Amino acid sequence: MQTADANAISQAVRSIAARRFTSNQRRSMPPAAANIVAAIISRGDKEPHTLGEALRRAEQGSGAHLRVAALQLPLGGPPQSLRDSSPRGGALSWGGLDCVPRWRGIMSKPVVIEAAINGGTPQSRNPNSPRSVEEIAADAVRAVDAGAAIVHNHNDDEVIGEGSRSRAGWHDPQPYIDAWSEALRQRPDTIFYPTQASGGPGTDIHVRLSHIAALEAAGVLGQSLIDAGSVALGGSDAEGLPNDVDAVYINTYRDARQMFALANRIGRGASISIFEPGFLRVVLAYAAKGQVPSGSLVKLYFAGTGRGPLGFGMLPNEPCLDAYLSMLEGTGLEWSVAVLGGDVVGSGFARLALEKGGHVRVGLEDFWDGERTPSNSELLEELVSLCDEIGRPVASPTEARELLGLPSTPQ
Repeated sequence: MQTADANAISQAVRSIAARRFTSNQRRSMPPAAANIVAAIISRGDKEPHTLGEALRRAEQGSGAHLRVAALQLPLGGPPQSLRDSSPRGGALSWGGLDCVPRWRGIMSKPVVIEAAINGGTPQSRNPNSPRSVEEIAADAVRAVDAGAAIVHNHNDDEVIGEGSRSRAGWHDPQPYIDAWSEALRQRPDTIFYPTQASGGPGTDIHVRLSHIAALEAAGVLGQSLIDAGSVALGGSDAEGLPNDVDAVYINTYRDARQMFALANRIGRGASISIFEPGFLRVVLAYAAKGQVPSGSLVKLYFAGTGRGPLGFGMLPNEPCLDAYLSMLEGTGLEWSVAVLGGDVVGSGFARLALEKGGHVRVGLEDFWDGERTPSNSELLEELVSLCDEIGRPVASPTEARELLGLPSTPQ
């Protein structure tokens, strides 16, 4: 059986997955991607503006059930036929050659949902924000039941400022151990990861990362954490200007080197935060040397328009997302989006990411619209409903571990 490499197909399709195209532009596409577009159009549909739109039309039509990204398809040649033997499975035929599906396309690739359940959100702003160990454990279980595979939370240690520096950046692992142990007892395959304190004067990177090692030793860590750059953080004042604060989350190149080393040493994969494009440049350097650990997920953080974290990174819109995706192209790294200080679902940004094959983070750490005070479960239900509408299945924690390449259970 002649097949093309699944990764090559996936990269080809993702490279044009939401770019507007014309018949002339298709001539410059990778052959596999151009053939897929031609196959969709050959069904008699009006030419769609984006491949995502084409996929939705194909899924909704009465003809062939097309599945696009990450198919093991032969490259080149006119598509004589492209159809499933059944809507749910079976071989595909392309020019008389059998084609074995891996994922059945962007629109059926499982979505890994993360719930960032508290962050720095106080109960005075939203009473549903879990703060105590007991509240965090219970909310984590509810989050998994509502569709989350990954759960991220903070404890009440100060992570930016004098309180953190006075401890050399030490971050207490015990509240995590207590909360996660109880949640894992009820939902054993949940993927947990913590936050960490800022670097800077008076801190020590080995002290800053000591809680990661402690969580791994306790058998509760789902992923390590890599923050490969520094970023100024702060809300806005009444005039809409950045607040008069000195809050900077500091991570040097030396810090990043130690974070990658620890993640590779424990073999747990990492949540890789991207607050600014420069963060991703650092990550790509490690990726080029094969030093991004298996099981990692790149988190593309965008600043919302609410009075939350203002002034970092890029805006949550298609050109900005495409800029990041152009940087990631060819790496094979899985990616996710979050809108800090906004509403990733209500803004339409989650839909955009899902249609491009990405994953999504929601939760009370990020959410802001000035009026609503939803629970984490409500935010998750909104995202799951969107996934259902688009047609992408939601990954369970076990399925997310398989997709990302994480160990099946905490060690």
